[in-house]
Amino acid sequence: MLFRSTVVEHSLKNLQTDVIDLLYQHRVDPQVPIEEVAGTVKNLIAEGKVKHFGLSEAGLATIRKAHAVHPVTALQSEYSLWWREPEKEILPALEELGIGFVPFSPLGKGFLTGAINAQTQFEQADFRNIVPRFSIENRKANQQVVDAIAKIAKEKQATPAQIALAWVMAQKKWIVPIPGTTQLHRLTENSGAVQLQLSPADLQEIEAVLVGIAIQGERYPQQMQALEAADVAREQAAFAHGTVSMGVQRNAEVFGDIYSGYFAAHRVVYMYAELLMTMLVGLLAGRHLWFQRAAEHPLVVARVQRIALAVGILTAAGLYYAASQDRKSTRLNSSHT
Repeated sequence: MLFRSTVVEHSLKNLQTDVIDLLYQHRVDPQVPIEEVAGTVKNLIAEGKVKHFGLSEAGLATIRKAHAVHPVTALQSEYSLWWREPEKEILPALEELGIGFVPFSPLGKGFLTGAINAQTQFEQADFRNIVPRFSIENRKANQQVVDAIAKIAKEKQATPAQIALAWVMAQKKWIVPIPGTTQLHRLTENSGAVQLQLSPADLQEIEAVLVGIAIQGERYPQQMQALEAADVAREQAAFAHGTVSMGVQRNAEVFGDIYSGYFAAHRVVYMYAELLMTMLVGLLAGRHLWFQRAAEHPLVVARVQRIALAVGILTAAGLYYAASQDRKSTRLNSSHT
């Protein structure tokens, strides 16, 4: 199975290890039944190449089907003070099945840290530019959430980020958030949330403050939201009728359409670099023929060598630029998620 040969084997090689502690499927593949994926991971665990099986952004029916084939150790999905959808069905099911929860974006993609406001200007390639919740109007409306968290943080002599993370961890003992950052001081700040204990009274205070605040804006653009809702409905219907469900679909084409406006230039650079690489390979592959025909013409050989060198330099430059632009596009403006 492709999942096994290309992902797991390559991961073991790249990580220079003999075993993967926790193997996630990011995200549910609509083309492969989840039972098949779970069965493959089960075999990998039996072979000693993987220790535990995880899912990401999977729906309730998918989780149950996968867990029936092999126990799922952890589910990774978005969860924070301003995205609490998992509380409706996912968290109760995880508790029932004994599955851990790993929330990504526990800091609301940086917004809950207080480092982002209506005046914040995101870089052109920043994904948040197309997220409705991060429109200027919605940032203004949602500022009251940050203000409320900041007030509680001041009382606790903590930062808003630490309060947001401590709140997530206080919901269940088996919840482990994964805030992202590229800054060492942010890492230190986030780590401090572990030492911050919120009492039942603290949690009630936070709940009382936030219960009257309506979060404005969807977490994804409308096209992605519609796709997600439709796939969840299909998954639930299939599960109810006992048919084979393909899981909650995350259509790569839709993501590609949405991102195209921001990454088109990067794709062009990659295509250019690939073309140059092809030319280089062609030049090198045919080099021996040119040597045979032009052995008595050293000037021709020297020119071929210079052309190959120039193509190699241009290729390296193009790849370096594309990689640097991709790193720049994924870097969060506040270095907090």
